[in-house]
Amino acid sequence: MRPSLFVRAGCLVVAALSLLTVTPVAHAVDYDKKDVYCGDDLLGTMKIDKDSYTTRTANAAFPATNWLGGVNIDGIFDSVVPHAYHYVQVLKTETDTFRWINDASVALPQPHMDTPPGGYKVRKSAGSALFSDQNFDYLPWYDEGEFPPFHDKPQDYMTLAKTQADKTLSWSAETWLICAVEDDHNNNTLAKDDHYTIAPLLGWTWGYDIVYADQGVIGTDEMADFTVNKHAFAWTTTASADWEKGASSDTVYGTAANKDWFNIKLTDCEDCGCTPEPTSLGLLLPGVLGLLRGRFRRGRRHAEATESA
Repeated sequence: MRPSLFVRAGCLVVAALSLLTVTPVAHAVDYDKKDVYCGDDLLGTMKIDKDSYTTRTANAAFPATNWLGGVNIDGIFDSVVPHAYHYVQVLKTETDTFRWINDASVALPQPHMDTPPGGYKVRKSAGSALFSDQNFDYLPWYDEGEFPPFHDKPQDYMTLAKTQADKTLSWSAETWLICAVEDDHNNNTLAKDDHYTIAPLLGWTWGYDIVYADQGVIGTDEMADFTVNKHAFAWTTTASADWEKGASSDTVYGTAANKDWFNIKLTDCEDCGCTPEPTSLGLLLPGVLGLLRGRFRRGRRHAEATESA
């Protein structure tokens, strides 16, 4: 069902006034940009900083089991129509570095939400039985209240590439800009008693591979044995089956009494409505009412592997 005429008129007025605000540009940024539409209505522009999407390594001064490799990525959504926007991110990875914070007895499901309810336990080094906690809230939103910026810098232990059949460790993400139609949650340490309805607006796929090839001193782990390659960045307007599963109650974390999951339903963007800031709404309401009379009587960051031994 489309939003009411009153709501749509309010959205149009808020959007029009938002275009009058000019934000100074501190420096030139080379963006990969994609306009976001709901039907014929422009909602805004999603922008990924091309220069930020780079590979990275860390912990070179530590033993090889602590060497880390991954990527950085940054972006921002410039909206012209206000909604309750968020990012929802689903992951697939070939390693067991991360486990669910409330039950480390079993591996994370594949795919899974970034982050799982409450956060991660992260191995202290490759193959270690010791974990450190990466605590997050019990909401499904990746942005953790930081919207509209989008930041991530995932990484994993490089030596794990040696354990893969093809000597390549793969980590992949599918991230979606969504609008929240329903957000019914409390602040307890449980996700399965909350309910969400979201409309996917625009997605992008990205990630990295860590490739192992023994060279230099054969049989000895050296940084030169490992190469980090970023995946090609790509926009998508069709959510994959993996993303839909990872964001649904079909993806369960933990076992027995510890089980938890996200109750998320998908819908169309036509249901999004409009959510102007309260102060803006107070300033705009008289004008909106006048317009109506005249015409009608018209959203964990990813928990990083620990960077110390």
